[in-house]
Parts: sequence; structure tokens; C-alpha cells
Amino acid sequence: AQIGLGLFDGFLWRPHTVIERLRGEVPERRVGTYLSAIRRGDREGALAAWPLGAQALDELRERRVRITNELLTTGPSLRYEVVDIEWWRNCCEPGPISDPASAGVARMRVSLYAAPDETVSYYTFDVTTIGPYWGAAGGDPVRHWALRDVYPEGDRPLAFPWQASETSTPSPPE
Repeated sequence: AQIGLGLFDGFLWRPHTVIERLRGEVPERRVGTYLSAIRRGDREGALAAWPLGAQALDELRERRVRITNELLTTGPSLRYEVVDIEWWRNCCEPGPISDPASAGVARMRVSLYAAPDETVSYYTFDVTTIGPYWGAAGGDPVRHWALRDVYPEGDRPLAFPWQASETSTPSPPE
């Protein structure tokens, strides 16, 4: 009964989101796959869980290696919690949206805890659909997600560079 309730909570009444949940094709899973590899000390597995396209910026390539190496120092005691998810559309005019079922980007704020001192660090994980997602305009096809960027709180995104402003109008970084 609990599994069924998880499939149909809140926004998940649309058929494509139910299929995604059943398949485990959700942004949270991409974060979990990456951090599980980190916890195991599997550098190559972590890098594979954060794929980069051929067109990736050198700065993003460097960040991917640096962040992965930094997080590997936490070891098997690493724990995490998704604190917040900001949903975005990634077609036409990227920007924040309120309907997760129509989102093509999940900008996830994640707290990381590592023993022995249990220091909390906050990171943002940008998980996007593979390609633009048209939401209801495209017939709500089942989405496929990929981890695109991981960065400490306060750093700017590189893979999906739009940031929310006070007016919620997206603007790329300078």
C-alpha cells in the first residue's frame, strides 16, 4: 500500500510520471547513483554517473573531476538529504515552474553529512532531461534524466546556466 501511495502523491497523477516512478527514472535516483559511488570510493563509477557531452565547457569538465575528488575524501560515512527541488522548464524559454510533471530540470539542494564531525555541506545538483522537454505540449512523454552539474552552495551553475532572479526571469551568467 505504501508503494502505491508514493506513486500517486501530489503531482504524480499524470501517466508519464507514474511510469517514470515505476522505472526509477527520477532525478533523485541520479543524485543517489552518484553519491553511492562516492560512498564506495568508486571514482570511475561517480564520473560515469555524471556524464558530460562532447560540447561540455572545459570549466565544467574541471569541476566534475575536482568535486568528485573532494567528495571522495568523505568516505563511506557520507550521508545526504535532498533539502529542496526547484523545477524548471528547459525548452523555449528556460525558467522556474511550479509543475514538476512538466519540468525538464530539477535543481536540487542537497545537504551532505560526513563523519566523524558530521559537518554539513550544501551542494546543488542539476539534473536535466536528456534533451529539451516539452511537457504537456509534447504529449508528456516519459522523461529520461541525467546528472549534469554538481556545485557547492554559492557557486554558479555551468551545465544549465540560467539562474532564478527576483522576478523569476532566467538570465545566463556573465
